[in-house]
Amino acid sequence: MVWCVGGARGGVPVVGAARWESGARVVALAADLILVVPSPVAGAAKAFSHIAGAQGSTGWMASAVRKAAQALAPTLDHIRIGLRRSKVLNTDETGITINGSMWWTHVSCTAMLTLLTVSSFRGREGMKLAGIIEYFRGIAVHDVWAPYGQFDVVHALCESDGGDGE
Repeated sequence: MVWCVGGARGGVPVVGAARWESGARVVALAADLILVVPSPVAGAAKAFSHIAGAQGSTGWMASAVRKAAQALAPTLDHIRIGLRRSKVLNTDETGITINGSMWWTHVSCTAMLTLLTVSSFRGREGMKLAGIIEYFRGIAVHDVWAPYGQFDVVHALCESDGGDGE
């Protein structure tokens, strides 16, 4: 079953019989299998074929991530604007391993909005790449880690990490 934009349903064409177009939900499924699960592209393509009943090549699966990112760009812009305009912003970072290397997930959030970004940079550069705190002028709630002090915000400290600045 292929889900097309607008919720229309249709059968999956026989592979190789004709070119078929994938709707937003199919693209989102493919991107989720790669980014959310996460799994290697080849494994995601195999899972996609079982779930969607259609072959998804590794090239098509990778293109689905690009299409999903393009489709989400306006939403991410609205989230960034909302976070920048909020009165209080919670922010933190945590380390993750990607392909054997340390990367950083940065979070900026309010009660209604959350933005997670991933960067190879932990400090000021990683926070700037998220595009929130350097434009924010309200109260930033964060731990005692020194790089937060480099931004022109009202600082509210949270010592949930034990107050050791790490």
